[in-house]
Amino acid sequence: MANGVDAIIASGHEMGGHTLKTPISTMVLAPEVLCRVDVPVVVSGGLKDGAGLAAVLAMGAAAGGMGTRFLTSVENDWHERYIDQVVKSSVEDSILMPGVYGPCRYLKGKATDELTRLIEDGALTEVELMDWKAERARIAQRDGEVENGLTAAGMVAGFIDERLPTRTIIERMVAEAGQLMSNATSLLVSKTGGTFSTTEAQ
Repeated sequence: MANGVDAIIASGHEMGGHTLKTPISTMVLAPEVLCRVDVPVVVSGGLKDGAGLAAVLAMGAAAGGMGTRFLTSVENDWHERYIDQVVKSSVEDSILMPGVYGPCRYLKGKATDELTRLIEDGALTEVELMDWKAERARIAQRDGEVENGLTAAGMVAGFIDERLPTRTIIERMVAEAGQLMSNATSLLVSKTGGTFSTTEAQ
C-alpha cells in the first residue's frame, strides 16, 4: 500500500492456473482482504455467474474477476480442444500440482499423471522440470494437445457446460446479480420488520 498500489486482486484457492500456496478459499480470503485495505479490491476464484458476482459485491468488492468462464467464451482464440476439455470437465477433474512458479490448478489427465511420476522419480533437474511443464502447457493451449499437455482451469470449470459470447456472459451475470441482491434486500427487510436500511447497516 505504501508503494502506491491502486487496486488489489484477491484470488481464492479455487482459481485456475497458478494459485495460493496456502489453501484459502475465496469466501474466507476476500472478506479479510476487504476489511484490511482502503483501495478497490477485485475478488476472483470460483466465479462464473450472477451468484458469484452478487456474493463478492455484497462483501464490498469493487468487482468480480473471472478467468475460466471467459476462457470458454466463443471469442477466445485458444485451441478448440483445450476449450472443449474445460467445458466437458467435471469438478472432480480439478487437481492441484506444482506449477512453473508455485502451485497450479490443472484438469486431470495423462500429463498430470506423468508429472506426478517425474516428480517422484526425480530424474529431471529443477530447470528441466520447469521447462517440461511450460512446454506441456504451451502445446495444450497452442496446439490443442490436451492428451499430453497440461490444461489449466479453475475448479468452476466443472460447472460450466456451454460456450457463450462474452456479451451474453456479462449481461446474464449483471441481471442475475441484480435480482439476487434485490431478493436479499427484500429478505432482510422482511426479517427485520421493515426497519432495515443500508444506512443503518453502515
